[in-house]
Amino acid sequence: MLTIVTRLRREQSGAALVTVVALMAISMVVVAVIGTSIFAASSVTVASRASVQSKASAEAGIDWALGEFNRSYFPCSGDFRTSDPSFSVTISYVNAAGNALTCGTTASGSPAKATIVSTGFSSITSKTAAANSHQVGAVANIVLATSGTLLDKAIFTESGLLLTNDTQVAGSAPGVLDGNVYTNGSFTCATQTRIDGTIFARGNITIDNTCQSLSSIWSGGNVDLVQSDVRIAGDVYAVGWAAINKARILGNVVANGDVTTTNKSNYNCGSGNSTNVCGSVWSLNGSINLASNGSPIAGSLYARNSVTLPNNDETPRPAAVTSLNGNLTMLGSRVTGAVSIYGSISSKNDSNIVKANTCSVTSTSNYWTKCTNELVLPMPPTSVATFSPANSANLGTRTHTVSVDKPPRQGFPQIFSSASAIASNWNGWAKPAVPTSVCSSGNTWQSQLNSILAGYSSGTKVLLQLPCTNALPGSNVSINLKGDVAIMAPYGIDWSNETRVSSTGGPWALMLVSPSDSPGVRWVEPDPTNSPGQLSPNCSGGPNLRFDKFIVSNSSRVFLYTPCEVSIRNKDQSMDGQIYAGTSSYPAGLLIKRAIMTIPGIQVPGQSSGSSSTSATITSRYDIG
Repeated sequence: MLTIVTRLRREQSGAALVTVVALMAISMVVVAVIGTSIFAASSVTVASRASVQSKASAEAGIDWALGEFNRSYFPCSGDFRTSDPSFSVTISYVNAAGNALTCGTTASGSPAKATIVSTGFSSITSKTAAANSHQVGAVANIVLATSGTLLDKAIFTESGLLLTNDTQVAGSAPGVLDGNVYTNGSFTCATQTRIDGTIFARGNITIDNTCQSLSSIWSGGNVDLVQSDVRIAGDVYAVGWAAINKARILGNVVANGDVTTTNKSNYNCGSGNSTNVCGSVWSLNGSINLASNGSPIAGSLYARNSVTLPNNDETPRPAAVTSLNGNLTMLGSRVTGAVSIYGSISSKNDSNIVKANTCSVTSTSNYWTKCTNELVLPMPPTSVATFSPANSANLGTRTHTVSVDKPPRQGFPQIFSSASAIASNWNGWAKPAVPTSVCSSGNTWQSQLNSILAGYSSGTKVLLQLPCTNALPGSNVSINLKGDVAIMAPYGIDWSNETRVSSTGGPWALMLVSPSDSPGVRWVEPDPTNSPGQLSPNCSGGPNLRFDKFIVSNSSRVFLYTPCEVSIRNKDQSMDGQIYAGTSSYPAGLLIKRAIMTIPGIQVPGQSSGSSSTSATITSRYDIG
């Protein structure tokens, strides 16, 4: 019995051992399976994360390219594998006609569409691993919009300006007085010239013999209205003196110095009587002297020093008279309203003095009273000019002096022709190569020019940069525009006989430009104290634009620009456009109608403008894998 039990226990012990061994084996298998599963799952997770990150990086590459387009830069590739996000990009371009553009560092020509391929990488594993990259593509439409500068003068010259003999500067449209003229020197208008705008001159203004301005004039020096029939439809402002003489002025006269007249005009201000000035007259630091034989003023007279009225009692009479520090001499004329004088009052006929309206600060008489209020030169209701000190409540008291300022000095605009300036400012313009053969004498270049322009569709803007080392010659030049055309001539242009400009499908603009960086042009700072940063051209045999006669038709517009000289030699011609020149010479009978033109690449010293802008939009995105 004992033997049987012992034997049974031995058998049970062996079975248990087998069971334990089996269980251990099973556990090891389970652990191995679980470990394998965990490892596999971990690998899948890493791969998934790398895929997601690389795809996001690829999308970032598309966004980078779009940002470059919108700042008017068109790269052919970009490698940012060491950045975060990490990507590399390749880009190809076509123009508006669908032709592929050459791509080195940046695209050549004017791109209209871009195809972008961006490869994104993940930072989780090696960026060279195939599983760690993702490619996406995109197509972007590109719209180039050149945002040039609107120049607000019909004629701008750095030095003095002379207009003579039936010259007319017209506004951009009937009744629009924007035919403005500006010079950093003096301005002279002689014989039957009309300007439909404001005249600004840093120097003197001299207007003679039936010349007229349909707006105001503002001089940094003296104003001399020499002869009769000079008409100013606005105001007259002078830093120096103003000689009205026999002119007719519909507005006010404000001068720092003396204001004088010689005789009455033949114009009336609605009163039926001859009147020299329909507004009022100010002499802020001088005297007012009206001629003894009558120069009627419809408004009032305000002077720091003395005032002399004419001998004849003409109507209209001055509305009021104020002298801050001087006397009043009434040779025969009377005053309608208040008379406030610092010193004495004299009159040929004391009955002309109205006691109730007349006072003096220092002089006593039975014919006037003592002034009890402060004498003040009032501010005109409106003004083109500015005054010093600024924001003054009036134009002067006995202890407070106010002066007319010079017109703000304007720096001569600049247009540069360097590769970087052209790339930045002339986006959207075709820039074909121009052969050197166009520079030879004769007119053979005209057929070459027309051949170049014929290769472009209507409305295409074309910039031609001449490779010449001489002034571009020509005779009886005829240019038909199918789009805006700019010709950059670093050595100038000299065309004889007629220059005909017409448009088909326009109107279009012809811009003839001798750039600011042309040979022979030097820029200096004319007034570093008062106008720091402004520059003025100095030419030494520099590029001139010289023409005999312009005939401009079909509403075409012409822009002439050179830091040196513009010369138009033959009389009786007209053109729509603008002229900006260092110096200029114009013939009799010239009519220039100001055109509203946007000029690419214009920079005014001290202020940059005229760069191009770009609008780019993604039209499609797609997954390459």
